[in-house]
Amino acid sequence: MAPRNAAVTAAAGAARSGCPRCGAPIWRQLVGRRAALMVSADDDPMPLADALPHTGPNRLAWRVRRLHGGGCELHWLHLNSPVPAAVEVVLDHQCPPEDRPPEALW
Repeated sequence: MAPRNAAVTAAAGAARSGCPRCGAPIWRQLVGRRAALMVSADDDPMPLADALPHTGPNRLAWRVRRLHGGGCELHWLHLNSPVPAAVEVVLDHQCPPEDRPPEALW
């Protein structure tokens, strides 16, 4: 049985789309093989040092791996192992506060 949206499977890499709530450009990908997470990340790669202050328990940073044929894949970012200084990362997408309902946890 084929996945519902083959464009966001782990083998396909990240697919560019727009956030359904705020319309911001995002990358979506199923990251992982066993306990996979559907990631919606901002389409704004940045150096790791710039991204770390914006991370938290509910906002993760994802390593961007550029593919030879264009596009990219998102990978877990393990801070327990050495991370090259030149690595590009993206952050979990969060809609701007004016687009969030008051009761939203995101």
